[in-house]
Amino acid sequence: MLVESTESCIGQFDDPSEAICERDILKALNTLMKSSSAPEDQSERRGLESEIVAFEFHENDYVASSKGEKSFFRPAMSFQDAKGKQVTVPDPADITPELLDRWSRRCASVTHPVLRFRYAALVWGFSKTVAGATADIEMARSVIDTSIEIAKCRLHTREFSTITKLAYSLSIAQSIRDRDRTEQVCRAIFAYERSIAEDGKLGLWGFAFDLLVDDKRCPTPDDVRDQIIRDLEERLGRVCGDEAEGVNPLAAEAAGVRLARWYRRQDERENVERVLRCYAGAYSAASKNESALVGSAWLQKVFAILMQFGMKEDADQIAVQIRLFSKKGLTELASVSSDVEVPKEELDAFLDDMVDGDLDTVLANFAAHYVPRLDEVELQVKELAADFPFTAMFPSTLVDHEGRPKAHVGSVEHDLEGNIAKITAQNMRYGAIYVRLTLERIAEKFELKTDDLLAFLYRSPILPPDKRSVIEAGLNAYLNQDWLVSIHLLIPQIEDSLLNFVMMCGRSTYKRGRNGAMMLKNFEELLRDEVVAEVFGASTVHYLRILFTDQRGWNLRNAVCHGISPANAFCAAHADRVFHAFLLFGLIHESREPDSKSL
Repeated sequence: MLVESTESCIGQFDDPSEAICERDILKALNTLMKSSSAPEDQSERRGLESEIVAFEFHENDYVASSKGEKSFFRPAMSFQDAKGKQVTVPDPADITPELLDRWSRRCASVTHPVLRFRYAALVWGFSKTVAGATADIEMARSVIDTSIEIAKCRLHTREFSTITKLAYSLSIAQSIRDRDRTEQVCRAIFAYERSIAEDGKLGLWGFAFDLLVDDKRCPTPDDVRDQIIRDLEERLGRVCGDEAEGVNPLAAEAAGVRLARWYRRQDERENVERVLRCYAGAYSAASKNESALVGSAWLQKVFAILMQFGMKEDADQIAVQIRLFSKKGLTELASVSSDVEVPKEELDAFLDDMVDGDLDTVLANFAAHYVPRLDEVELQVKELAADFPFTAMFPSTLVDHEGRPKAHVGSVEHDLEGNIAKITAQNMRYGAIYVRLTLERIAEKFELKTDDLLAFLYRSPILPPDKRSVIEAGLNAYLNQDWLVSIHLLIPQIEDSLLNFVMMCGRSTYKRGRNGAMMLKNFEELLRDEVVAEVFGASTVHYLRILFTDQRGWNLRNAVCHGISPANAFCAAHADRVFHAFLLFGLIHESREPDSKSL
């Protein structure tokens, strides 16, 4: 009979002297289901299915488990089927009162603490949502008692699962206000960490501090708390002190940062600085034996943590090391190239189309054509994420010409805006050759002169008349291919024209400065004004931001005006885009409707 087979399948794991794992139990149950023919009695098959469901649920990690019993179990998987319907396996909605009753009876019939814990935790965790009432308090006590026994006798093959069970039991003991069991779990957590901890295996220690010390709600016995701190101090000394055979920076971080949080709570500033200097010293020493890219990444995190704890002078010393590593790291970056062939006939046809019409028409079309369309870039980012999902999962760091990390972009899922900015800037670099060829064809057809460009631009009311001579000098330098001069002259005038536009629209261009002074808003602050988006449109505002003010983009305004740009940055590609952006301001004209402007 199938029932007997189910009983024997569970029974083979019900030896309290052996360490077991839920995954092995599930594997055995699934093997039994696949090998057995369909039973005549459907209730017998449902019995086996109920056992499979019981062991299909996964346990959350100890951090989630410590936050409350509702978060302890989670489905093994969740996905969309061919029709787009969300499928969850196992589905908590399929749990019935009858299933809970079966698990409750099973909990009373087995002897192994891991089995009893699983059934009791399921009944306790799902009773309120399924049956509308809290389960018998004995189920909660069973969860707590079995977890302590599992830890004490090492009855689970996976240490992480035991840690999770203890964290869950601690939350239950506190929720039912059982002081005796709360203390028992606290001591069990502490004892279990001491029994499995190894300095080089970070996941096997630190959880006692997280659960019993860092959580202010936990009524940890004083002797347990004090010993946890002493253990961390000793471990910090072993992994980064004089007696360490080899520095382990990751272990130093795990111990040092935890201790720093504790000493900050105790208002012991000297100890905070002491343990963090040990941690920083471990990374500084270890980074010398790693590649420059790894060393730079490590020290950036050290810098952030030191700043977080208010150790600015120490952080500044780390920043000096980061700069050295960053410069060296540039030599370690591998270049990736790809050839793309464009048939000459297609290119000529495109350029002929771009210069079709009179000069004003051509300049207007040129300005409009090379503005990246925000919706198209967003679609491109999502398509790339679909085609290369693994790449889309990871964040990226953008570096400048000295290797300095200038911006961080998260995964596509968590930082869509950042990825749109990064891809927009990338597309602009790839498209620079087309911008240059188009401008050369325009210059060839119309024999461009500075006066022609001034006439086009000054049809717009937003260009300040008193800046005409400066703009003229910048355009003249551009036509003479003096990229250095043209970029330096035109970028400030673009910002000033935007300022003038916002002012003409009746919007404030002031912000409060130091000592109560009134300061002018900068380029980025002006771009945030809603009237700019209304008139220029979202795509143009995005383009101007990527070109001039966003560190994830070209950021020309900030790089040039602060003297950051190297000499080779004053090139045709950058000058072309600055000129192109200026033409966009020439497209602003007075609207016939009162008190409005349009692009």
